[in-house]
Amino acid sequence: MLAVLTGCAGVSSKQQLLEIANRGAFSSTWQSFTVTSDDISVQGLIKPGTLTSGTIPRIYIEGDGHAWINRYRPSTDPTPKKPVALELALKDPAKPVAYIARPCQYGGLDQPGCKPALWTRERFSPKVIRVMDQAVNHIKKQLGAKKLDLIGYSGGGAIAAILAAQRNDIDTLTTVAGLLDHDYWTKRHQVQPLSGSINPIDLAHKLKIRRQIHWIGANDKVISKQQAQRFVAASKQVENHIETMGDQGHDCCRPEVWKRLLKQY
Repeated sequence: MLAVLTGCAGVSSKQQLLEIANRGAFSSTWQSFTVTSDDISVQGLIKPGTLTSGTIPRIYIEGDGHAWINRYRPSTDPTPKKPVALELALKDPAKPVAYIARPCQYGGLDQPGCKPALWTRERFSPKVIRVMDQAVNHIKKQLGAKKLDLIGYSGGGAIAAILAAQRNDIDTLTTVAGLLDHDYWTKRHQVQPLSGSINPIDLAHKLKIRRQIHWIGANDKVISKQQAQRFVAASKQVENHIETMGDQGHDCCRPEVWKRLLKQY
């Protein structure tokens, strides 16, 4: 598994993404899909399985990926060198499970909408949310599900939170090092504001879900626990959990750590 995941670095096509997923899941066969909206598309994977009574599929949403080369220079390809959400999805023994990359990751850079602004200041723009929402709709239809659980890593946590606030079929919202208040985050780190992006905390009061879980690494220097606390307070939802992950940093999680966290899911 570790060799397979190490091979994720530099992945640049959905064919390679699918090959890695199938190898990483060993006994499972993942199916790839592409969803296009406006002038951008996203790649995704589905590990199919029979839906029994009470089974709710889990959808993993990738982080921002390789958005910046350095503090001042955007990347020309946002494909993650370490696809954390994909790693988490591959470690999840549940069936069914699905994974959604972010726009322009794993190919599609020739599309008109794939410009650096899309994975920098506009990474949570209405256009991005629309295509991610359609990807969730596709997964739901393919699996024949009525309810879904969303799990988002880092910036994928922001996407998951926004989608959960806009939809009425999400049972549980889970974030791992989730970016839940980007105004607070950009000011704290003194980086460029995400102008053109929806801020998840502004929609927190619209959540109509059963529960929310936010995992924060004790050694995370990128995302602070205060963000999750601010988001939970804004949602005014009773059933919520903010959990600290031992010695984990931003690039959660070691296999044994995520296996343990899933048991508490």
